[in-house]
Amino acid sequence: MRRYSEEIKADVRRQMSPPNRQSVARISEETGIHVATLYVWRKGWRRCLSALLSARGAWVEHLNAVYCALLFMGHESRKSVAFQYPFVGGCAGP
Repeated sequence: MRRYSEEIKADVRRQMSPPNRQSVARISEETGIHVATLYVWRKGWRRCLSALLSARGAWVEHLNAVYCALLFMGHESRKSVAFQYPFVGGCAGP
C-alpha cells in the first residue's frame, strides 16, 4: 500500500473543496492516485467536518444557555459573552 505525504493530501483536499471543486476522476487522472483512495480520503474529511459542526452546534447551545441564564439573572457578564460570541443571544430577557 502506497503512503502519501500530508502535503499531497492537503493539495487534494483543496482540489476537492469549493470554489474550485474538481471531480474525483479528474483529480485521479492528474495525480495518479487511485479513485478508491480519493473516495476514502473524502469520506474521512467529511466525517471530520461533520463531527466539528456537531461539536460547534453543541457549544453554541451551551453558550446560549449560559447567556440566557445570565440575562434572566440581570448579570453584567452577559454583555461580555454576547461581545465575544456574536452568534450567542437567542433568547429574550426580562
